[in-house]
Amino acid sequence: MFLLVGCRKLSGYKFPVYTAEFCPRNETEWLERSSLFNCTGDDNTYACFPNDDITELIEFCYPLQIIAIPAGLCLFLSKARSKIDAYDCKTFEYGCPESPYRGSTIFKYPSCVFIGNGCFLAEPFCERSSSIPKTEGINTADTRSTTFSDNSSVQHKTSTKIWIGIAIFFGIITTISITGCVTFIVFRKKSKIIFLH
Repeated sequence: MFLLVGCRKLSGYKFPVYTAEFCPRNETEWLERSSLFNCTGDDNTYACFPNDDITELIEFCYPLQIIAIPAGLCLFLSKARSKIDAYDCKTFEYGCPESPYRGSTIFKYPSCVFIGNGCFLAEPFCERSSSIPKTEGINTADTRSTTFSDNSSVQHKTSTKIWIGIAIFFGIITTISITGCVTFIVFRKKSKIIFLH
């Protein structure tokens, strides 16, 4: 079957998923790849997105008729859940979709599928290279036990989550402290007024 030429079937997903050298770059290529994958039925559509580690492009028939994508997001396929997930691209230096779009028009937003070194090439921290490296031997039975050949994107994602957690924690502590101080001052004034009368 010539569908597999240049592609490698990946295990661990709930449906067939194959590696891709690149995602369709125009409507003609998208229609050709969609036809090759033969995503039939009213509840299936061809899709090409990065994997959840942003280390390789993958293509597959996704069990959804239309993949609707909000503005400011790029998609990837989560291996642990075999579900499409979103990546906020608002910090991209260029190419983040400014309006809603469909998975069938991903070729209009190449920044969402141009990847390398474990990150989207449009990200400011992403090191660009002339070729997109392949990552072999990824063990993703559980996202916590995943081994990576390049930890830069994981560290970025983790550090972002840590900073968000720290900001939320300090926001809550600040709110509680201010509320406590205001309550203390109000009750202290009431106590002085009652004591003076």
